[in-house]
Parts: sequence; structure tokens; C-alpha cells
Amino acid sequence: MFCSLNIHAIGNWGARMAGRDFSRQAQVLGTMARSEVWRTGNRASAIELLVETAAKSLNVEHVSVWLYADAKSRIACEDLYSRATDTHGKAPSLSRSEFPAYFRAMDESRVIAAADAYTDPRTIEFAESYLDTNGVGAMLDAPIVVGGDCIGVVCHEHVGGKRDWTSAEQIFAGSIADFVALAIEVFERRRSEAKLQAREEQLHQALHSASMALWEVAVDTGAIWHSEQLGPLLGQERGWQGSAASLLAGVHPDDQSHLRQLFRQALESTTTEFVVEYRTVWPNEEVHWLKSQCFVLRDDQGRPQRLTGTISNIDQRRRIEEEARHVTRMTEMGRLASSIAHDFNNLLTAVTGSAALLERTLLAADDRSQAEVQHIFEATSRASALVSQLLAFGRKRPIKPKRIDFSALLTEVSDILCRLAGPQVDFSIDGADSPLYVFADASQLEQILVNLVVNAKDAMLEEGTLTITLAQEKAPPGLTFVSDGPDVSTTPLQGLGYLVMRVRDTGPGIPATLWKDVFEPFFTTKGNAGSGLGLATSYGIAKQAGGDLLVGQSSSEGTTMALVLPLCPDPAHVP
Repeated sequence: MFCSLNIHAIGNWGARMAGRDFSRQAQVLGTMARSEVWRTGNRASAIELLVETAAKSLNVEHVSVWLYADAKSRIACEDLYSRATDTHGKAPSLSRSEFPAYFRAMDESRVIAAADAYTDPRTIEFAESYLDTNGVGAMLDAPIVVGGDCIGVVCHEHVGGKRDWTSAEQIFAGSIADFVALAIEVFERRRSEAKLQAREEQLHQALHSASMALWEVAVDTGAIWHSEQLGPLLGQERGWQGSAASLLAGVHPDDQSHLRQLFRQALESTTTEFVVEYRTVWPNEEVHWLKSQCFVLRDDQGRPQRLTGTISNIDQRRRIEEEARHVTRMTEMGRLASSIAHDFNNLLTAVTGSAALLERTLLAADDRSQAEVQHIFEATSRASALVSQLLAFGRKRPIKPKRIDFSALLTEVSDILCRLAGPQVDFSIDGADSPLYVFADASQLEQILVNLVVNAKDAMLEEGTLTITLAQEKAPPGLTFVSDGPDVSTTPLQGLGYLVMRVRDTGPGIPATLWKDVFEPFFTTKGNAGSGLGLATSYGIAKQAGGDLLVGQSSSEGTTMALVLPLCPDPAHVP
């Protein structure tokens, strides 16, 4: 671009000078315009080329470039070339207060052709401080003009006596100054473009790291622009370009109406900024949460012209908020359950005592009366079990944790679990041959086993396969859905890993839409046949023991429940 501009300028200049002997200077300028320095060099190298070319073409000793500084109160030397030594250097700056006549001449943006620098009123100020010292007899200075403003000067200094500067030399000096102006503009623009590109790259990196994208919509045409980071936020590839219609189509159906209404209200009111959170549905049908910070740009009359803003993914924040609400809800439910259990337990004590007295008074009664009393005892027994579950759910039941061989415990209760599963269920246990020690309350672990087996048996409608497997794993199992995320709450002792007990059934499975509800208290899919406390209680016990209870879909059919507990050392190996 630079070369083409200067070649064009040279052509115009050559046309004006037609019929005169300017061929040598025109050739020099053309050669200089085609130099590689404009493509591969920088500002300093371009200016060095210009001053060297000027010194040799005009046969002068010194050529220098000076630029205004400090609100044009002085000029600073950008480069000073000495032809005799073929060297480049600098010179001290010159102030307007010391050389007012010279600065006034520069302000007029005209060439200063001083044939006798000692007598010319524009340069006589330099006599004692510069001309005598350097033997300069004549000066030819051309202003550097950028955008109609003089920003500096190119100085050509003839060493020796007087020198009359020809028109061709003055025009050539002006062309050199024009080249310097263009060099400053081109390389400054190139530097600005490089800085802008670096900032854009930094912005892109920041947007990518923050899972954020920029967007803008023209209100009148509906034309939309967005940054390349938007694609991944919508389940698309980076750099994906979508229309306004495709963006709206990706919004969750339940949120589209609200989103339209919010944008409509913002355009019709005087609002300049608003925030909206909504769900987006990816092409693979995954649902994610987005937050858009929106700005309404208006004209002088307050009419909306553009909508612009940012979009960011807030899945993690929403998940944390939901977990916090869940913890609060579970805590409140636990307190309520414990309170009810204590009061109900007191009532059961009275009922049980009264039933015992009634039994004594009916020792000689008929069998039917005795059977009715037994029904009372059975009902109170079931009620006591329910109280126990409520207390376990509320984590208020006294526990006695100790080091337990889970494999041995599972083997001891295997007959009971088999009877609970029923004769039509193919029941089996695998992996209980080797000791696996955990630190927990034995009765609570038995309760988990009973709850999981009963739950699996009920899910299969009395027929199917129920398998319990034990394993020692270094990390928690990766199931399709995990109750509290991939990490359990307690790190395994001494790096032993985790005990993982999987209970698999071949029932119809739990619908994915219900996975997040299975551990909620009083949630049940059994209708009136279930209390909704079995899994919630088991979940609370697992958490209390420093582990977790997970749920997921097995590889073939049915449901898999996984109890995860941190292992502790074998007591035989503890010093």
C-alpha cells in the first residue's frame, strides 16, 4: 500500500516537472519507493534509508529528521545522518523559546531554503550554537505534514559556504519529507494494527476461558453478529455462525416466550441494561443454562438502534445453587423427621406398654384375642422401624461406628437378603471373599443392605436377577448419574481407595427424569406401598459414614445402585 501511494505521488510530481531535468531525482524516488524496507522493515530503518538517499542525492553533509514534542514546544531528533562517516546518531532537542523565528517558519508548513544560513532570518538563530561549530553554510528544511498538520521537519545541511537551492532540489527535499510522513503513518498504523490484533487475541482467550461470547443485533434489520466463542456455548463448533432465528430456536421451549417478552419490554421502555438467564437445548438434546448481559444502544431521540451484550455459561453456578437449596431442604426435612420421630416414639412406648398389660390380662382369653394383641405388637414393631428410619434420615439416631469387615458383614446377612429377594428372584453375591474394612456403624450398614435389596426386588415385580458385587476401587465409580458429583465427601485413608458395592437388578429401570429425585425424602414410585424413606435414609447413612450412594442405568437393563465407602486398613496390618 505504501509503495503504491508513493509511486502515484511520484507520477504526479513527474508530470508537473515535465520538460525539466528532474529525471535523476525521479529515478531515485522511484527506486526508494520500491525498496523492501517498506514491506519487511520498520519505521527506524525506513527513515535511515530516506536520510541516506537524501544526503547522497542532494550532495549534502548532514540530513536529519526532527519531530515535534511536548505540545510543539520543542523538536526532538529522530535520526541524524553524517555522509562523511556514513553513520546515524541523535542530536539534542531544540526548544521554541530558544529559536522562535525558526519555529514560526516551521508553523507555516513551507520549505525553508536558506542559501546563507548566517543571514537568513529564519536560521540566523543557529549561528553561534550550531552553524559555527559544524561549519554549516546553507540549510534546506522541508516540513513533515500528516493530516494537514506539521509534525516535524527534515533538515538538509550543506557544509561550506553559501549554496543556492534550485527548485528541483527544493521539490526533492519536499518529496523526502512526504516519504517520511508516509513512513510514520504506515508504520504507526501497522503498529496500531498489531496492538489491536494482540488485544483481540487476548479478548478471545479471555472469552474462551470465561466461557463467554459477544453479540450484537441491529434493531431495524435484525442483522446479527456474534463472536466465534458462541458456537461452543450452543453445542456447535467454534466459529459457527447463526441467524437470529436459529439462536431463538435453540432456546428451551419453556423459556422462549419469556425471552421474547423481556426483549420487547426493553425496546419499548427506556431501559439501557438488563440481565436474563435462560436454558438452551443443544443439538444432542443436552440442556444448559446461559446468562446474557444485555445493553440497549439508543440514538439522540432515545430510539433503540442496537442490542449488544455478552453470553456466558452458568451451569456450574446453577448447580451449586441447586445443591445449596437441596442441602437446606434436606436439613430442614431432617429436623422435622427427627422431631416427629421422637414424639412418635414416645407414643409407641405408651402403646407397647399398654399392649403388654393387655396381653397379661388376656392370658386365659381365647386365641382370637391373643392374635389381636400380637397384631398390636407387630404394628408397633413396624412403627418402631419407621421411627428408626426417620431418625437415621435426620442423622439423630445414636450410632456406634467401628472398623468393620464389610465382606464378612455381607456374608452374615446374605441368607436374610436372599429371603427378602424372594424365591422367584435369582439372587447372588460376588466379590465378598476378601476382607474389605470400613469405619461405620454395623446396624446402619445392614439397614442399607436391606433397603437396597427390597428396593431392587420391588422394582422387578418379584421376578428377575439381583446381583450384589463388591470391589476395591481407586476412584469412585462413574455411573450415568451421580448423586453429588464425581467425588465422595471423604478421602480414603492411606490411599487405600474405596469399597464399592453395586446392587444390580433387571427391572424396568428408573426413568432418567427421576434420577435426581430418588434420594429425596418421601419420594416413591410404589404408590401407597412405599414410605419414600428407604433410599433417602440409605443416602443419609452413606454420607454420615463419609461415603456416597450413587444411582445409574446399568449397561443392559434395570438399575444399578452403588454404595461407596472409604476403605480403612486391615486391623491385622495395623501396628
